[in-house]
Amino acid sequence: MSPIIFSKVKSNMDLLNLTIFLNTFLAGAGGVMAAATVTRLNFGKTDVVQMLNGCIGGLVAITAEPLMPSPIAAILIGAVGGVIVVY
Repeated sequence: MSPIIFSKVKSNMDLLNLTIFLNTFLAGAGGVMAAATVTRLNFGKTDVVQMLNGCIGGLVAITAEPLMPSPIAAILIGAVGGVIVVY
């Protein structure tokens, strides 16, 4: 991670909150990108409503435990949630 982000961290609780925030944000972004890719490949156009639903699906998917997965795993968890919402 960026040293700029961690220079402001003062306690272990701040680091936990930062990790939860980052993983939640990345899961939503993964859901948007997965929904956009699936709708483009299957329907020939990118559907903005499905992208927004993919974001919500990614957020719901990561809500169970946003602290434990790595950022890459959070993106993949959100992507799975985004794909499930499209179908």
